[in-house]
Parts: sequence; C-alpha cells; structure tokens
Amino acid sequence: DVTLAYPEGYQLMPEVMDAAYKNAEEADVTLTTTHSMEEAFEDADFLYPKSWGPIMVTEEEAEVEAMAAKNESWRVTPSKMALAKKHVYGDVEVHQCQQLFEDFGSVLRFAVTGVFGG
Repeated sequence: DVTLAYPEGYQLMPEVMDAAYKNAEEADVTLTTTHSMEEAFEDADFLYPKSWGPIMVTEEEAEVEAMAAKNESWRVTPSKMALAKKHVYGDVEVHQCQQLFEDFGSVLRFAVTGVFGG
C-alpha cells in the first residue's frame, strides 16, 4: 500500500493522480492520500520525503513563501520517523525499490510525503 501525504493546497496535477490511481489498481495496491504526515508515517516500512511547491495553486513568489510559512511543521523530524516501523527504509533510490519488492513483496507500506526544508 502507498500513502501520499501533503499539506492542503499542495495537490499534484490531476493527470498525475489519475495515473497513480490507475497504476495502483493495476498493481492491486491501495493508494491513499492524507494531509497528515504523522498518519502517513505511522507503521510505514518505507519513507520517501519529497519536497514540491504549490504549482497547481500559484507560481507567485510571495504566495509560495506564504504557503511554505503556513506549513513549517511539514518537516521530517526524529519524532515523526519514530512513528514508522523500526526497520524503516528511508531515502531509497528508485532503482533500489525493485530489490525491496523482491525481498518483501506486497507486505511493505510506503509513505510518500511532501515536505519543506531540511
């Protein structure tokens, strides 16, 4: 299963999400979206924090900065990492995912999050 977490207002392009849901259905996995990073990290086997901007909302610098300031809590922290399973895989390169699937099959729970800063 895959959980995609992002702050409100930072949704991905509809065609990207349509493709993601289609791929999830074809792979017989569940794709869930949430606006809670903590919910996404809970019991996750794999974390892939990824930063992105509000391109679907605005490209105006002042608005982008205001949205980022509003979502300061969207940062990966040790306490958030502690929500994942003890053996969590984080920041794994895409080519390494194939090995994870071969090793663990469909028992993995992935969390992909939109995050800010370092």
